Amino acid sequence: MLTLALIRHGETDWNREGRVMGWAPVPINAAGRAQVAQLAERLKAAPIHTIYTSPLTRTTESAILLAAPHNLSPIPDERWIETKITGWEGKLWKELEGQPIREQYYAKPTAARLPDGEMLIEVQQRAVAAAEALVKQHVNQFVAVVSHADPIRAVVSYYLGLELPASRTIRIDHGTLTLLELEHGAGTLRLLNAPPEMVRLP
Repeated sequence: MLTLALIRHGETDWNREGRVMGWAPVPINAAGRAQVAQLAERLKAAPIHTIYTSPLTRTTESAILLAAPHNLSPIPDERWIETKITGWEGKLWKELEGQPIREQYYAKPTAARLPDGEMLIEVQQRAVAAAEALVKQHVNQFVAVVSHADPIRAVVSYYLGLELPASRTIRIDHGTLTLLELEHGAGTLRLLNAPPEMVRLP
């Protein structure tokens, strides 16, 4: 069995402004660093064997803060990267209100593709493939992954047997921990969207 800690990166200025980030190299801000530092403190005693990270700036910065107490170096893995949405990067979400593709992306995950980007099913397929690879590679180990809301929601939905459109109803905040116990194709959810003050580990 694998214990998988899925962690969303800390807040960025673009998050606060309501901008579409996609793959843009946006760093975490002071609030984001504080969020991750608080979580890192809670996880100091966790037996983290390895930390993987989406290769984007905001996740890499968060992963370095989380890895420091464990003397680990985060390992980049592109399968945990944010949803590709090149055509909207830098735009304000409120500017995109009324765009049919926004609703179709979640309602029709196998058919709707974001502008110059991905379908939600593609995000789920790559993230689940990464998780299943960890199940094989890290038997009976505790592994952390620093990623983004969509990949985390997609993985949770898969292992809980939820229809992919239901992933939209799962909230994943900045600097939170979602904890899964995984075996091949099956999972148990132990924590969902837990802020640092709610994290309790055996």
